[in-house]
Amino acid sequence: MMDKTRVVLLCSVLISSAVYAAPLFNEDFNAEAETRGRHKQVQSGLPITVGNGVMPGWTRKGEGMPSHFVEYLPGDRALMVVAMTAGQNIFVLNKGFAANEKGRVYFVTFETSPAVYQAIGQRTLAGDELAIELLRADATVLKKHLVKPGKWEGKTLFTNHSFSYTGDGSGPLRFRVSPVYTSGARFYGAIDNLEVFSSKAEAETATQQRVAAAKRARDSFLKEKKRRVQLLGQVTPLEKDWLFQAGGNPTAQHVQQEIIWARELAERLSNESDKPDLS
Repeated sequence: MMDKTRVVLLCSVLISSAVYAAPLFNEDFNAEAETRGRHKQVQSGLPITVGNGVMPGWTRKGEGMPSHFVEYLPGDRALMVVAMTAGQNIFVLNKGFAANEKGRVYFVTFETSPAVYQAIGQRTLAGDELAIELLRADATVLKKHLVKPGKWEGKTLFTNHSFSYTGDGSGPLRFRVSPVYTSGARFYGAIDNLEVFSSKAEAETATQQRVAAAKRARDSFLKEKKRRVQLLGQVTPLEKDWLFQAGGNPTAQHVQQEIIWARELAERLSNESDKPDLS
């Protein structure tokens, strides 16, 4: 017979296993899409990746605008949703996921932030909304949830959101993310970490874990940024130029990539017909 201590420990393990279950669906928007340019976000200075298409596993409907991703922490990107006409930049998940048992309640969690690109006039306004929809196989809507990312105030700042839906047993579901277009050409917000859970407890625990992990990553990033600022104050002008070329991250991999780029540039210049006379 097990003693009380072992029983308590076993129960704790079982409870933790239930609460910390993996999501039924997860999208972190970090998958690399075909890139057409890299720029900086106005005011925040965060890196922006502009893509010709959209991340793998999704289809973008409504032409005329590329896909934009903001890297708010190293290696952690979010999808920025922009539109200048109705029906533009609608993102639909390609493959359905199994979270639609009839009568069962499911919980969706995600994060949103106001967004902007290079022109401040394209910033998210206070009343702008994103639509998060769950689609059946026939493209009819099981659940629609509207969220306001908030007014752009000079920085990318994410807020956690959640909503629930009741399954109808009609089969796998797909997400559709779109701007609720009103007027003008601007970003209606950014979205990240879209997940589905089978219980409220799992959803709440996952959100708490994500918030804690984001804080640790942010603290580490700020510490490293401070270290680099201090380093720049101690180096020579030549070393400072090299650090700038390496993006402030002079790792062996980055050094090798810089050498490759330099060789490619030299080759392109040598192949030009109108070579400069340097004599």
